[in-house]
Amino acid sequence: MDPKTLKSMRIKQVMITNGLLIALLTIVLTLFTMLRVTMVQMFVALAIIVLVQSLVRLLKGESTQSLIPIFEQVAIYEKQKMGREWRKQHRMGFISDFILSGVFLMEAYWSRGSTDVVMEMDSRFMLLMILFIIILMNIGLYIHIRKVDHSTSQADFKGYTLKTSLIGLMGGLAVGVVMIVGIVFYVLNLA
Repeated sequence: MDPKTLKSMRIKQVMITNGLLIALLTIVLTLFTMLRVTMVQMFVALAIIVLVQSLVRLLKGESTQSLIPIFEQVAIYEKQKMGREWRKQHRMGFISDFILSGVFLMEAYWSRGSTDVVMEMDSRFMLLMILFIIILMNIGLYIHIRKVDHSTSQADFKGYTLKTSLIGLMGGLAVGVVMIVGIVFYVLNLA
């Protein structure tokens, strides 16, 4: 793929990904606020959404088809460029979604006696959390795009899925700790 077309494709990918993420977060936060969703309801809803996404990935197999044309174009490009490692990454995505769905169901079970409403937090705090999520997503996307676009052969991707999965797991744990500490400080400052 020529550099100009590649750059255009990646810019569209990042813009649409960010637009979809912002729209989804806005819709979810609005619904959670209007409907006064409890913690249990939120975790069950998230579990169902992620499980459906996991099943769709499973049923799609190695197909690059997407409802959004730019995502299909990116998938075709990356599948051709990454080869076998793309298939591993695709499989790991399905497995990760399935595990995440289970984690959300466990959280729902552990929160089953709670009647706490999710969206009773300060709007400034929620805005900071949303910005944090968007920044993290963009950093991960940037690193992936850079790796794929600057690689010259499929051999450059040997072990890429395992490395990115381990980095994602460690990063997720670190982010979780930072978020928990942030929430604790936020709650203590309210008291």
